[in-house]
Amino acid sequence: MLSERCGAIADKRLFSNIVEGYAEDFGHLSVKTFAVDQMSSGEARVSYTVGLPNRDITDERWTRESGKWLNDGCLT
Repeated sequence: MLSERCGAIADKRLFSNIVEGYAEDFGHLSVKTFAVDQMSSGEARVSYTVGLPNRDITDERWTRESGKWLNDGCLT
């Protein structure tokens, strides 16, 4: 889920706690809309909605590693 760069610097316990907290607070959220705002050389900026306006994401960084798109926003 996280890029290699983020995996090396992210506080994994904090990341896990945030993800678990979201699941407890909001249940399973599905992506409702998705847009690639910018893409260049294996990097992208994306925006998506999940049906909760205060949890919708804009301009999130992603990178392509080993054929997979991974979050590169580095939640630390």
